[in-house]
This record gives sequence, C-alpha cells and structure tokens, in this order.
Amino acid sequence: MQSSVALISVVLLCLCSEIDLTHVEPSRGWVVDDDGCLLPDNEPGFCTTLNTCETVTYFIGDRDYDSADVQDIIEKYACGVDRFRGIKVCCPYTPLVQNKPTSKPFKDHTNHPNLRRLPMNCGPVRAWGLYNGNEANLFEFGWSVLFQYKKPGDPYICGGSLISNKYILTSASCIRNKYKLIGARLGEHNVRTLKDCTWEYADGNRVDYCGPPPQDFNIDESDSVIHREYNPRTLENNIALIKLRRTADVNNVESVSTVCLPISSSEKSEDISKYTSIGWGVTETGVGSYALQKVLSVKINNSECSKAYGNAGQSTEKAFCLRHIGQEDVCVEDPGGPVMSYVTINGVLRTLQYGIVSRRPSTCKNTATNPITYTNVVPYVGWILDNLRPGLATSIGQIY
Repeated sequence: MQSSVALISVVLLCLCSEIDLTHVEPSRGWVVDDDGCLLPDNEPGFCTTLNTCETVTYFIGDRDYDSADVQDIIEKYACGVDRFRGIKVCCPYTPLVQNKPTSKPFKDHTNHPNLRRLPMNCGPVRAWGLYNGNEANLFEFGWSVLFQYKKPGDPYICGGSLISNKYILTSASCIRNKYKLIGARLGEHNVRTLKDCTWEYADGNRVDYCGPPPQDFNIDESDSVIHREYNPRTLENNIALIKLRRTADVNNVESVSTVCLPISSSEKSEDISKYTSIGWGVTETGVGSYALQKVLSVKINNSECSKAYGNAGQSTEKAFCLRHIGQEDVCVEDPGGPVMSYVTINGVLRTLQYGIVSRRPSTCKNTATNPITYTNVVPYVGWILDNLRPGLATSIGQIY
C-alpha cells in the first residue's frame, strides 16, 4: 500500500473542495497570525501544511484520507489553505494521544524485582516538530549513544540507547564487531562541533543556549552482556547490554536522559504501525550526517522484508521490518540504535523503545525495497531486567 504521507500532496487538493473552511477562523478564532494558532483545547500550535505536520499525520496513521473520520480530523485542525500545497493545519507541539490498539498477551514485568533499577522519569517528550529526515531538536533524544571503535577514519560504527544511568541497550553485532570497541559517547548532537547550540524566541527576543560537553566513557567487550543465543549469521537474538564503568549524569544536564522500555502489558502492542527512527547514519566509512537525524517509519509485512533478506529478514515475534515514510533515501539509523513510539503512562506522555537496529541495507537508497530489520525489544524485556546488576562494570564479560 502506498504510504499515507506520499498520498497527501494529491489528496489535500481534493479535500480543499470538500471541506468548508470558511467557518473555521471566525467561529473558533484559532489563527493568531501567519505562523501561530490555537488548538481546539486552546493550547498554542503553529500553522503549517498537513504533509509537514508530523503530529497530525501520525495521529491519522494508516486511515484512508477520504474517510469521514479523517476529514473530520483535518477540518478540526484546519487553519487555512496554501494554494500550491493544500490544506494547512494547526500543528500541536506535542503528540496527539491515540487510542491504544489491542495487544497480544505478553508477560507483564511490572513486578520484576529489577524494575527498580530503571528510572521512572524516562523517555521525556521534549520536542515535536517536522519530519522530513530532519535534524532532531537539541536534547530531543537524550538517550542516543554513539560507540567508538579502534579503526581508521571516523571512529563511529554503531549506536545504542541509554536505559538507565548505568546501562546501554544495543545489538550484539555491535559488540562482536571486526573493530575493537573502545568507547561510548552520551549527550552528542553534532559530531563536528565542540558545542551543540540552538536558539528560540522568548517574549519576542532571540535566546541562544548551548548544551554541556558530551559524556565519554571507556568501554570494551568485557563490559557487555550478550544474549547467549545470538546468531551472527542470521542475526537472531541480536541484543546486548553494556554496563558503564561509572554512572552517567542524567539528573543535572538536559542533554542526557533515558528512554523507557515497554514494561506492562498495556505498553506491549504489536499493532503499533508508526515509529520514530533516529541516528547519525553511521557506517564503517563514517557518519552519514554530522547532526542527529529523525525520520518517521512504518512497519511492513513479512513478504516485503523477505524479498530483501530472505528467511533472515522475515518478521517474527522477535524481529520486525520498517521502511521510512516519504524519506526512503535518507540514511538515518545506526546499527544498534533505537526505534521508538509514544505512550501515555500514568497520565504522562513518554517515549518507549520498541526496537534495536539489527540489519540495515548496505546502501541508504530506497528503504521501500531495502527495509531495515529491528530486534523486537518486547520479548526481551525480561532478559534485559534479569541482567541489570547492582554496582558498576567489572572487567568480566558474560553471555546470558
């Protein structure tokens, strides 16, 4: 099926004639100026074309853009019309919460004794903006990790995600690599700048601010826990943990935070269709982008994945395949890096990691025919919790 985002440019012009926008501005008063607008709940948003508002397109999901409920959503958020690009919507700064789809039953880990080793304030949603293979906002994904290796040229080959102030989640293939793993970097955004800076307008004035320096850690294979049934040929059970030799600072800086894991049965949905992928697009020859990137991805079925990778690419309970939406030639994901979605937990919207990059095309061309395979985190949550140990890393590598 052709992606919804790909259809937007065609559908929008058709919808313009079907949706009566004349009542929107005078009766609701949403439009504040050319850029700002008020949402139905009177929260501020920004007026942009529908195909550039990831928040609304994510909420619509795979529903038919000609259906009555989708047209109702678009009319509800409409704030104008661009004569060349179609309907404009009042785009929220934070995600719209979707009704959770029915999940297949999985073991609930809310009573696991090691759950206390994971932070409760994980996965903060700090920014929400446009998706076009765009640069991520500063501090948006503070759990992103870059691994450094002893090799010629750029030292980066793989990524990971910080799940606590002591543990990094990644792929086993990033540990069992032909190059020697020597370090992990937290709180990085642009690998070519000494300081990562951004700006925003506050009370009409531009305010510049910069993040702290990255946090660097010496690590090697001895600090890792690799799944005992990892198969380097098929990449089955391609998952590993790295325990840091000192505690990461996640409390005093904005640039470093932790991502949540799907712990309870209500968070373990196999029916989530869209995900956020992030990374620098690192390969053995260097980084694809100097700054951290983000892109929206969609799950695809077994047959599409198998066309690219044979039996090793088939989606199972422990793996799934994704392709980018509208940005099929963008190289974003890092091997070992995370893919995420958003879930409301106890009334707070949080970012949960659902996958680990396991297999990526050798080139970054056309993820529609060369999808990306992920280790499904959900079946391994128990394994992850079982292997969270007190204290800091020792020099003894283990396989569990």
